[in-house]
Amino acid sequence: PPGAPTDGAGLGQPLPSGAAQEEYDAAYGLLGQGKFAGGEAAFRTFLKRYPDHQLTSNARYWIGETLYARQSYQEAAKAFLEAWQADQRGTKAPDNLLKLAMSLERLDKKQEACATYAKLLSDYRGAPERLRSAASRERQSLGCS
Repeated sequence: PPGAPTDGAGLGQPLPSGAAQEEYDAAYGLLGQGKFAGGEAAFRTFLKRYPDHQLTSNARYWIGETLYARQSYQEAAKAFLEAWQADQRGTKAPDNLLKLAMSLERLDKKQEACATYAKLLSDYRGAPERLRSAASRERQSLGCS
């Protein structure tokens, strides 16, 4: 229908007009299809429509992932930082820090990346082991002190 939100990739596929969960699932589904620009647009639409939804933190994280996947590391770093700042106690907070550090690493900002890995490891001791292991591995490969 005219004026219906689309996937943002120029394909004109409307997002479902149903509940927030359906819109989130549709946006996530675009990522699974490798439609990162469309996924970013869909998650941004989700955030505008549902700024206080329980999936808001996840949507912010996935926006960063879409940028990282497209090698837009400066924009990805900004998205992950903003997502972390918006919800430092949320379940995606350590994920945001890990990907922020990885984005900084890709931007040749070693000192900032090392500091971000260290923050993840010190502030999020209860983070899933896969995140803590990834941060430790990355720190070691970067030669962080």
